Amino acid sequence: MAKGKHTGSTKRWKKGESGNPNGRPKTSPELRVLMDNARSRLVEAGFKFGEMTVSQIRDFINDPKSKGFDLLIASAFTKAISGSLPHFNALMDRLAGPVPRAMEVGGKDGEAIESKIEVVFKDYREE
Repeated sequence: MAKGKHTGSTKRWKKGESGNPNGRPKTSPELRVLMDNARSRLVEAGFKFGEMTVSQIRDFINDPKSKGFDLLIASAFTKAISGSLPHFNALMDRLAGPVPRAMEVGGKDGEAIESKIEVVFKDYREE
């Protein structure tokens, strides 16, 4: 594309004018029901595969009777178990909710909280 040229509408928005004055379209009730059902199925599948051994999950994946949605979740589980951090994070974010990235904690009136950590090492070989 040549420099200075653009595609699409030739309308230029004036300063302070919105190209989408009505905002984002609302999600249809039908789509909301489908999304809620998909979330519920994801949680059910997560608990189901979370209780299985790796070989049981692999058997499920290789079973020709297994259905698509469950196959996707089973595949993500096997990849997470094999050490794929992105698959593990995706599963945990959807099953347990995302982990808060930062949290500020303070004492009364925003003061620092005093804490004491005591670490005791004991040699159990002598017992």
